[in-house]
Amino acid sequence: MDQSRASALASTTQRLVMAAALAGAVAPSSRYLAHAMARAAHGAAALIELGAGYGPVTRALAQVYPDLRLVIVEVRKDLAVTLRRDFKSAEVHAAPAAVVLAGLTDLPAATGIVSSLPFRSLPKSLKHETVCSILDFLRRGPGRFMVQFTYYPGVPFRVPVGFAWRKVAFVALNLPPATVWVLEPEAAQVHARQTGLQAVAGDLGERAGSSPT
Repeated sequence: MDQSRASALASTTQRLVMAAALAGAVAPSSRYLAHAMARAAHGAAALIELGAGYGPVTRALAQVYPDLRLVIVEVRKDLAVTLRRDFKSAEVHAAPAAVVLAGLTDLPAATGIVSSLPFRSLPKSLKHETVCSILDFLRRGPGRFMVQFTYYPGVPFRVPVGFAWRKVAFVALNLPPATVWVLEPEAAQVHARQTGLQAVAGDLGERAGSSPT
């Protein structure tokens, strides 16, 4: 993508995201939701935050994972300036998520995306472009995943075969209450279930083999 087209896309995206954000949220994420999002990103070797806004989730990520590389994406230039000031060790990009994700080729395989983007209220074309860029990024490295919250019961957005959403938390102390989801390859979920079953089986075996006191 050439520079003039990227600049035009950034300007258009900024206007659309600002309108969508006003429609999608009553208030910034509470600290309870922010920390639930951060906890859901455990196991990442690096983090990308999409739609950082005023930084409540950014702050939680920086507190929980102070040693990880943190890339912040916020299309609003005024908010990006504030984020650069408040999180000096992070990389802040004032550009659309699709543009930034396409250019991030030096991140480790197990990179986690933490998103506050209002997918439900994004214009159809922008939503499609953003979702495609996220799925492409996740495919480029084993162990990659995405954390996203919603204010409604359903999944954040539909995904193709090979990916699956997993509900990990419900945060009542938020306005409105929110659900936290993790998106990852279905193979990763199968492996997690198998690992959990093996751990349970091992624990039961140890109990069965122990002598009564």
